[in-house]
Amino acid sequence: MKNKTTLVQDKHHCRCHRIDPSLVPELEDAMRSHGFEDVLQEDHGQAFGLRYRLSRREQLHVKVMPGGLIEAEIEPPPEYPLAHRDQKHSYSAHAEVDAMLRGWGIGLRTARAVPETCLYPVVVPPDNPPHISDILFGVVTGVGVATGVYLLDCHLKGRRP
Repeated sequence: MKNKTTLVQDKHHCRCHRIDPSLVPELEDAMRSHGFEDVLQEDHGQAFGLRYRLSRREQLHVKVMPGGLIEAEIEPPPEYPLAHRDQKHSYSAHAEVDAMLRGWGIGLRTARAVPETCLYPVVVPPDNPPHISDILFGVVTGVGVATGVYLLDCHLKGRRP
């Protein structure tokens, strides 16, 4: 039986934490001083969005809205574009954000009813995702082979490329 204090939410993002809007600049400064960096992202109206590399294949991506709402997920980094585009490889970063804010002494409010997707995130790691360099190597190799075949065909048929 499901716990009545939990709710269903977007299983890929945590939106349980909120800070006072006046603390948004302080949080951004704290995150940057602890190694968070800019990441290319869509504009969802956030005051800022930063990432922190957890490992070669995972990053903590945090967006903070002007009103203080924090949206966070753990996802593959941009260097794995095919894995990064599939939401099934992203999961809630509830515990990470909670520990981060409390550790830095930044006051937060947490939702009264924390969704099960935040309490028990489902982690689906991508199976050997191709790195962007692997993808580019494949594209360049394919173009090179196609060009070589075309030039050889032109040579054999006695015409100019």
